[in-house]
Amino acid sequence: MNELDKNGFSKNTVTIFKKLCSYVNANYDEIDFQNDDWYDKHIWTNDQEKEFEKWLNSYFKNNPETLKEYFNKEELEKDELKDLIEYFVFNYGWKTENDPVYIQRRKPKTKDKKMKTEEEMKKRN
Repeated sequence: MNELDKNGFSKNTVTIFKKLCSYVNANYDEIDFQNDDWYDKHIWTNDQEKEFEKWLNSYFKNNPETLKEYFNKEELEKDELKDLIEYFVFNYGWKTENDPVYIQRRKPKTKDKKMKTEEEMKKRN
């Protein structure tokens, strides 16, 4: 049986998540992965995301036991592996700078001011 770490992660998962953290200079041991929005605490670029996907692809190819652990298969077709990696990154990757949720959150609240200004103008007319 695989030994699990404090987060309940296997050795392979710890390796993957430590690599994920390295892209944003985050310390794996300081992240509370039980928190629902842990992945929302850091931002990475599209290039960093693509580099991680390449690394993860290589990791899965070079560690068949990881494929077995994650996908219950010892081999995957190239397109199938690519799709599963994209799914993994979508679910567990950091937010990207062009992520609509991130953009909305960092956007200044000028829209509210503009709306007030428009309302004030209507009142004046």
